[in-house]
This record gives sequence, C-alpha cells and structure tokens, in this order.
Amino acid sequence: MLKKSALALAAATLLIAGCDGGTDLPAVSNVTFYVTDGTSIYTGNGLNTLLADEKALTGLNSGTLLYAIDVNPKGGGLNGIGSDGQSYLINPATGAATKMGAPDTTEPLTNKAVEIDYNPTVANQQVYRVTTSTGQNYRRNDTTGAKPGTDSQFFYKTGDVNAGKSVVVSGIAYTNSQLNTAVPASTTVYAIDSQNAVLTILGGNPADGAACPNSTNPNCGQLTTVGPLNISVNGVVGFDILGANTAYATAFKDGTYNLYSVSLTTGALTFLTAMNPKIVPVRSFAVKQ
Repeated sequence: MLKKSALALAAATLLIAGCDGGTDLPAVSNVTFYVTDGTSIYTGNGLNTLLADEKALTGLNSGTLLYAIDVNPKGGGLNGIGSDGQSYLINPATGAATKMGAPDTTEPLTNKAVEIDYNPTVANQQVYRVTTSTGQNYRRNDTTGAKPGTDSQFFYKTGDVNAGKSVVVSGIAYTNSQLNTAVPASTTVYAIDSQNAVLTILGGNPADGAACPNSTNPNCGQLTTVGPLNISVNGVVGFDILGANTAYATAFKDGTYNLYSVSLTTGALTFLTAMNPKIVPVRSFAVKQ
C-alpha cells in the first residue's frame, strides 16, 4: 500500500502529465489496470499501479504462457492469447482462463513479443488484431478462433521520416473503444515501434475495406510516424487506449517497468509511476474504466 506522501507525489505527477499538450487523463480512481507476466494476472485500481492483487493463471494449456491481453469493449471481458495460439477469457478475480474457440496453429507465437487489441468498429466486437515483434499482423475472432485475414507486414510509407527503416511493433491500440456503447463510426490504430522509439499510426480507418496498397487501410501494414517517445525502451512495450483517446503504456527503462501516459499528438511518454517489481517480465497490459 502506498504511503500518503508517495500517493501525493504520484497525484502531482499525474496532474503534470495531463498538461503536456496531449489528452487530459481521466480521474484515475475510475481506471483499472491489468498486467500479465505470462503466468499470473495482476490488477490495480487508480493510482494503485503497483498492481498488488496477483492471481495465478489456471486453465491454460500445459506449458502455455499468456502472451497478450485486452478488454473487449462489448461486455468488458478480459481476453487474451496464449503462446499456444489459443484465445482465452480471463477472470482477473480468480485467475481462471477459459478457452475460446480453436487454437491457431498457423501463426507461431513462441518466444515473441505479442500484443492484441480489439477493433471497436466491428459490429459484434469479437475481432482483435494480433501483432508481434517479428512482424506478424493479423486479425482473429475471439469466439471462433477464425481469422478474417492475415495482413501485410509493417513498413513506413514513402516520404516518412522513418521510411526504409526496420520496424518492431511492440504495442497497438485502437481509439474510440468505449465500453458497452454503440459501435463507433471510425477509429484510428496507433502502434509503438520500439526499434525506432516512436509512436505511429497504422493505416487509417479500418472501415475502409479497399484492397492494399490503400494507405488508409490498416490491414496493409503502412505506418506513419507521429513522433518520438522521448525515451529509449527495451523489449516489450505494453500499450492501450482508454475510451476515446486516453493512452497509457508500460515500458522497461533503467532496470524498472514503469507506467506512462502517451500523447497521441506528439508521441511523447510521460512517467506516471513505477510498477510492481515482482512483475517480470511485463508481457502485456490493458486498461478498463
């Protein structure tokens, strides 16, 4: 439990973070943070980002690690994907993992940094995008396990400041992912490229179904640089957007996993607080309000 002086310092830091020119942060007492290290699920509320509530994961296939998690905007369930390619519904209160649909054996995930995020513009809100540190980029139905499509690998568009550079997408998130609301008319997919330490936009509106190489279709893999993260990051970067456009990230820096706010305007990460040192590694991160 945080001491009162530490809580006051964290609150002051949060107020400063809301003044960096990006989106103002919501009252964090209403925010729930989920983190997984692959074998447990950790939960924290508000400024309690030390995530002291730990539940060991049960129900995963033998030898499986939970690689990535996200909150489904329809119903608010916490879903994830394992190293075995199986989708799971996670109960953060107990750690119980329930299999959903069939595993995907066509997209090996072992020993990779993996992230998922739900596309809020899909009518039934059952489809999430899967990205990996080796360039995999595909969509998956969380209920059936079916893949609506395998998409192009990531690249920077011609003329971009990072054009021609190699890419490591280690975090993705959709805007306008409001819990239990009507399906939004549009969304923007943001991606963190940890290789070049920048925030990017992946394509444009997923509702645009035109064939590649249409640059506004995120299925085509084209990235546009937003701006630098302003810190160097190592390994997995957890990334999620709360509601319309309030962004958070977790990253490993100077020997510690930390929580940051993310400006979707400039790309800059602003330090909020250190995370529970017991969570090593931070494989994935999700937020809920």
